Amino acid sequence: MRSGIIGWMRSCIIGWMRSCIIGWMRSCIIGWMRSCIRSRVPFIHCFILLLLASVYSQISTIIIRVYVWW
Repeated sequence: MRSGIIGWMRSCIIGWMRSCIIGWMRSCIIGWMRSCIRSRVPFIHCFILLLLASVYSQISTIIIRVYVWW
């Protein structure tokens, strides 16, 4: 019974963390791209920073998966 509750809590917390990080990254990237397009920054700078943000989101997803696996 106790192990079932611990497993449920763990999966609940991990699912919440995953959806929270993915949702936060999505809204962050969208808002940042809007402000970047409005400003007079060269588009290549926006594109490079968008690539960095996508790499960061992939790394955070991998970290969450490794944490779940352990």
